[in-house]
Parts: sequence; C-alpha cells; structure tokens
Amino acid sequence: MSCVNKIFTRKYTTFIGSLLSARSEELWCVSIPRQVVLLVCIPMEEDTSVISALYPPPPPYVKCFTDENVGRLRSLLKENGGDLERLDVENTELQFLVPPQQPSGPSYRSFGDIWNFKDKFMTLEDAGIPQLYDGGSTGNGAGDDGEDEEIFTRERIDELKKLAKSLLLNFLELLGIFAKNPEYAKEKISQIRILLINLHHLLNSYRLHQSREILILKIEEKISQDTEEIENIEEVCRSVEEKIRTLVRDRIDSKVKATDGDVDMDEVLPEQTKEQIRELEKQAVKDILANEGNDSH
Repeated sequence: MSCVNKIFTRKYTTFIGSLLSARSEELWCVSIPRQVVLLVCIPMEEDTSVISALYPPPPPYVKCFTDENVGRLRSLLKENGGDLERLDVENTELQFLVPPQQPSGPSYRSFGDIWNFKDKFMTLEDAGIPQLYDGGSTGNGAGDDGEDEEIFTRERIDELKKLAKSLLLNFLELLGIFAKNPEYAKEKISQIRILLINLHHLLNSYRLHQSREILILKIEEKISQDTEEIENIEEVCRSVEEKIRTLVRDRIDSKVKATDGDVDMDEVLPEQTKEQIRELEKQAVKDILANEGNDSH
C-alpha cells in the first residue's frame, strides 16, 4: 500500500473536489512519481473495485482564467515592475494565474527523466563509460569556453577508423569464444558494448557540424530556386517588352503611312526628334490599351 497515498492537501482536494462528496466517500489515488494514472472513488460501504472517473473533469480553478482576471494581473504586474514575487495575490483568484517558480538546482524531473535547464553535451565520463579515444585532440564538439570547435579533423577520422576496426576484431573474437567457451562470452560482450557506445558518442559529436552543413545546403537550394524564378520573370518581362515594342512600331508605322503616304520607317524615324518618338510611343501604347479594353468588354 506504499504506492496508495491519501490526499490531504488543499491543492489536490480543490482539483477533484467537484467529483466526490466528502461525507459519503473517501478519495484515494494510485500514482507513480509525477503522474496520477488512476483516480478511484472508494465508497465506504460499496464495492472497492469500481472506477467512477477514468478521465477527471478540468479542475475548478480554470474558471479563474477570465479576461477580467488576466487584465487585473497585467495591471498589477505593470505597477510592480513585472516582479511576480512582490504581488500580493494570496487567497484570491489571481493566485492561480501566477506561474510557478523555476525549481531550484541545475536540473528538473519530468515524465520520468531528468532534464537540465542548460543544454550540455554529456561526456562519457559523466555517463560512467570509459572513453577509449583521445579526448584532447578530438574533443566533444564544444570547447571549454562553450564555443563550438571545429570537429571535422583528421584525428577524429582516425579515431573512428580505429574504433571500427576494434569492433570488427572483438566481434570475431566473440564468435571464437562462442565456438569454444560460451561461458566466457559475457566479458567480451561488455567490451563490444563499450566500443559501440564510444563509437556512437563520437559520431553524435558531429551533430553540430551536420546541422550547419544541412542549413548551408538548404540556403543554397533556396538561393538557386529564387535565382531561377527571377530569371524566368525577367525572361517573361523581356518577351512582353518586345511585343509592346513591336505593337508600338506597327502603330507608328501605320500613322506615318496614313499621313505621308508610303514612307519607309527607316527613312522617317532618323529624321524625328527623340521627344517626338517618345510621344508617338506613349500615344500608341494608350491606343493599344484602350483597344484591348474595348475588346474585352
């Protein structure tokens, strides 16, 4: 019965107080660390194996998260300079809106695992595993000052090759042990395990380098894609401009022929001034756009 704990605290009583009657029933919970996996109502005079609520309803304090209370909390934070510790919200609805403080210490426990507040590359020494490769020249992917170091080195490649060869050799030795004295295979399996962990740890140190290279490839791919789209747009623009020039030239040619008769454009255009040519082009473009608008209607 060590895992069955009766709830006495006000916090948990408030959480499920809407489910049970305090006069006729007692509340128990079967739990594992950090997780209440089953809520059981045990009536005093009834069968104790009946589950009354597999999924409990939301706790009553969710009703405190109203727009009015949120606005009041923001006003109080603004008056106190954003300091949560200076807020006097005890025994009020606003106490449920104040987020809990960060646990003390460098780590916290969640979902059965221990997590560090600051991400850290765990070394083999921290994990209690012997390190078989040289840690001085190959490192763990980050320097002593926290800055990322260059890990793609010849020494690291050599260490990976050594570990791979040692792994193959130990595997062959393990096959020989199984053939002759299987009872001595446990020690060799332990050695292979340590080799695999070292090899895996050394490969994991390339994650930073791999992420940078993948990001570079993605950026280059995006640049290439954008460049291709820009070239396609420019090609379409050039084609449209060429068609407009052709239409403008045909319209100017038709106007010149209508006024002066059969006159060659090569003879007329050089005699025109630049301002006159621009005016003719603008007028031709307006006429073309106006005609296209009328045709669409």
